[in-house]
Amino acid sequence: MNGSWVASRHLRAMCVGLVLTIGACTSAEEVLNDGIELEAKGSYEEAAWKYIRALRKDDDLTEARERLQWVSDTLVTVYLTRAARAEDMNRPVEAAEAYLEIDRLHSGALDVGVETWLPGNYGPRRRDALDRALADLEQRAQTARGERRFDRADDLLRDAVERFDPDPPTRHRLLTARFDVLLNWADDLSFRGLFREAVRRTDEALAIAETNGLDPIPAIQLRNAALEAGTVYIAATPVWRADRLGRDVSASLLSDLNDRLELDFWSAPPEFVAFAHPALVRRRLRQLDLDRESLSWRDARVIARDLDADFAVIAEIDRFDVIEKDLRDRQKQAKTRKGEDVVYTETEGRVEIRTRLSYAIVDDNGNVVREGHVDENRSADFKRAVYDGDYHDLDISRGTRSLFESDRYEESLERAEEELARRLAERLGQVVFDQVLSRVG
Repeated sequence: MNGSWVASRHLRAMCVGLVLTIGACTSAEEVLNDGIELEAKGSYEEAAWKYIRALRKDDDLTEARERLQWVSDTLVTVYLTRAARAEDMNRPVEAAEAYLEIDRLHSGALDVGVETWLPGNYGPRRRDALDRALADLEQRAQTARGERRFDRADDLLRDAVERFDPDPPTRHRLLTARFDVLLNWADDLSFRGLFREAVRRTDEALAIAETNGLDPIPAIQLRNAALEAGTVYIAATPVWRADRLGRDVSASLLSDLNDRLELDFWSAPPEFVAFAHPALVRRRLRQLDLDRESLSWRDARVIARDLDADFAVIAEIDRFDVIEKDLRDRQKQAKTRKGEDVVYTETEGRVEIRTRLSYAIVDDNGNVVREGHVDENRSADFKRAVYDGDYHDLDISRGTRSLFESDRYEESLERAEEELARRLAERLGQVVFDQVLSRVG
């Protein structure tokens, strides 16, 4: 019976392999038939690419090869006629695009072993058409630049370089022109207060300068000016705990959270955002008698104005709950050092900390530009033991003895608090960055 099952499985595998082989051939035949239908309708371009696809699937399709040869040769004549017509109508870019279509078709056919017919003077004619297109695009870019349509000028010059295969001297000239256009564009954007866009344009200009031996100094100066003009300054106060929570929120959680904010976010902000040094903020809070558990929007405005900042950030933890869940108790037998039989309780479970951090971003006029809260919950496994008497009298291992000590439980809480601090810092930092950057031009 087992041998019969193995033979049956091998037979099924052979059948599947045969079906896949037939399916591959059929798929190529289907593509070929699609091409024949398109060719009959006069859609030679689509038909040619169908034949190329069919041959990529099955190199032995003779009919696809023969039809591709005839269709591609015909298409070359069509494209050359199209190019000549475009040249007569003074449309150099359209003429060059016809030659690029020939290149694409020739390359695709050659990839499957079919060499498309090209006229003997094809190379010089193609080069002449591309050069005329390049000259036309360059001229149109100059006109657009003179009209202060810098985005259009940049598009035309980039199109020229990327599509029409300029020779090295022409490429250098076009890239130099594009470099200058980008600087004009960045200057215009800065004038209009669009500093972030201005920096993006200078970065593009610097990339061109680096690869083409151009002087980067003008781009660097423009970039620095836009960055300085557009940068928003923020005073971020320490995260406090709400007065009503008293000492429920551990000092270690607050310390860890503030350290993470200061080191990972306030000291390493994205471009266009700068923070007053945390030590300076704390000193000014003390001097202004604002170093208390909770700060109001009015307090935030005071600190923003005092530090010449555009915004102040205030935040506090106003929810902090520690919950034990999934508790499982087990009675454990043990002996005292005197040999008496006793029972203690071992409890396993999870301790969960639920927090809410509320925040407000206030401008130097006292307007609240964003307020909200971040909720985060984190949990950790724990195990502890309880004995009615003195657990030091029990004859138990060191590992079991540690279950009676509060340090083990505190370690579980600390792990949850560390993860909470990391996540709260990430979310608050991102909110502040996103909100402030949305107000930079």
